[in-house]
Amino acid sequence: MFIKNIYYLATTAVRNKSHCVGSFELGLLYSRETRKGILLKDSLGDGLEIRTKKSGISKYVVLHSYQDFFGEVLSRVIALDRQRISDRLVSYIESYYGERKTNCSTLVEYLRNGKFAECCPKSSYFSFSGGMNRYTGQSVVPGDSLCILYYRKKAKSRKAPLHIRSSYKKAAKKTIKGDLCRLKGHSGTYSPKQLLELYRSGYFHDYHFMFCIGTENGRPVFIQQQGYHDPSLLIDPKTSPIIVSHGMMEINDEAVPGLLFIKKGRG
Repeated sequence: MFIKNIYYLATTAVRNKSHCVGSFELGLLYSRETRKGILLKDSLGDGLEIRTKKSGISKYVVLHSYQDFFGEVLSRVIALDRQRISDRLVSYIESYYGERKTNCSTLVEYLRNGKFAECCPKSSYFSFSGGMNRYTGQSVVPGDSLCILYYRKKAKSRKAPLHIRSSYKKAAKKTIKGDLCRLKGHSGTYSPKQLLELYRSGYFHDYHFMFCIGTENGRPVFIQQQGYHDPSLLIDPKTSPIIVSHGMMEINDEAVPGLLFIKKGRG
């Protein structure tokens, strides 16, 4: 028996030398369980069988992701079979996305602990409440959160401290096709207040949060929200799309990604 219990999230992420683009669509599909997983039926009655690790889940989230990073194309269909994360993702999209002030940090904060914190100017739109460690090459697994800080050009000024200028030059030389692993640094732990103070130091102009929702062939799979949305501005929320990406890659087209932080999760 087919029942309407599949949240089907189709996302596109494209980045090359000239631009970066992201988009997504969300729909409800019918499905039934099979020995291997679940069998989906679309609006035309066509079927698609997807393997899953668990059975008996009331509502699945199926991710159909397409990404093209500098000519490397990847298209995947996977089932998000972690019930807690699936429920939170659906709840975020249905209850908060497009209805409240949101950005990349509000999505990751909600997926991480199930508590929604609307972003606001007073806190520099920074809604993440967990402490983080500098990324030193740790393996990234489901439940982990990443944060990237992007340098301002001010960081290369002679007025900047020597360690800031050196870090900027090192990061600029390693800005290669969005590979986040190049941002490995020395170990260090930052409280939420310290992380916000670092961002506000004047040497960074933006940040971006990503949440690991799974792994495929040893590579982490991330979900993230691109940009900020304020419903009072009456702009389509999909101008700040929710994107799925595979591997330690970033979709954002910022000048110099400088520092990378990680918050280990519970899976």
